[in-house]
Amino acid sequence: MTAGRRNPPPSGGGGSQYTDSQIGRNFWLTRNHHGAGSWARGLGEDDNELTRAAQSYGELDLISGEDGMLHFE
Repeated sequence: MTAGRRNPPPSGGGGSQYTDSQIGRNFWLTRNHHGAGSWARGLGEDDNELTRAAQSYGELDLISGEDGMLHFE
């Protein structure tokens, strides 16, 4: 494994790489039920496991506050 990259779970096949950026984006989308993310990777049962894990964190929104800062809600 190369720094900053993750190998896909074994059922992913094809030798493709799953980057930290992709992992983070898929986690966020899946966690917040956006209809995209981990489950859409084509990893079979691993998709289901990633979806359950991400959704166990609950939804979280990022908002722009009146103070010009970003806040989690």
